[in-house]
Amino acid sequence: VSTQSTGSSGINAEYGGLSCGAAKTCVLSIHPQSLKSIRTPEFMPFVVFVTNEEEMASEKSDSRTMYDDYRQYFDMMINLDPRDLEGAFTSVRQGLKRCEL
Repeated sequence: VSTQSTGSSGINAEYGGLSCGAAKTCVLSIHPQSLKSIRTPEFMPFVVFVTNEEEMASEKSDSRTMYDDYRQYFDMMINLDPRDLEGAFTSVRQGLKRCEL
């Protein structure tokens, strides 16, 4: 079962019943301004910033501005190559495994 909700904090969430023991896994797509408010003792997200090299190369791009303004909240950055989605997925999985240690 999948549900979408938008809270007053600007968080758009799509989540399902993925669980491993008592832990739940959620994938959130949130506005960068919400990053500070979601880091709480109860909810410590693993934040992945997804961009591409072309966007990051331009100092005036939205991606570059977002990275510069909010990079302290990002646990990982992925330069997405549409030809290598498997590589991006593998990078995220490796990052999540480091969090479990």
